[in-house]
Amino acid sequence: MKIKILIVVFLLSFVGSAQQKTELFEKIKQEHSERIFYNEIFQNPALMYHFGTHQFSRVGICFQKNDDEVYRIQKPNEITNLNFFASSFLPISKTKTLWGSASYSSKNEKNIRWNETVDFDLIYPYITADEVGGDLKKEIYTFLGGYNKNYKNIDFGVSLEKILVPT
Repeated sequence: MKIKILIVVFLLSFVGSAQQKTELFEKIKQEHSERIFYNEIFQNPALMYHFGTHQFSRVGICFQKNDDEVYRIQKPNEITNLNFFASSFLPISKTKTLWGSASYSSKNEKNIRWNETVDFDLIYPYITADEVGGDLKKEIYTFLGGYNKNYKNIDFGVSLEKILVPT
């Protein structure tokens, strides 16, 4: 009889721990959904007025270099990435908000043969091949700015984004 009770208690403990894990996953899923929801809300320039009352700026730089001795001949054996970004949020008054960002990205790929495409992983196996080979360089400049005004409980906003890819 004692063994049956111990077995039942033992099995119920697993049910309780499984229930706690599912509750945790539900909370994580809910938080993730809320984060996506708020990110999508603030894509609308008219709602940037509600983003906050404090001004802030961010600046960042990232450098990455990857050297491979063993590589697929269609892929580069050396990749160098340089990324720089800056963004700022500035509440001008209680009813006006200004924000903007700028970024630069540079990617160099060296020693590529039998491949003339930048997006090899996306279109493989349908690639154009060239025996000559060489290096690929890609630069991207991005600029974004916006203005928001709250007038008699109505939010007006405008934003402009420009992405430049020199050839």
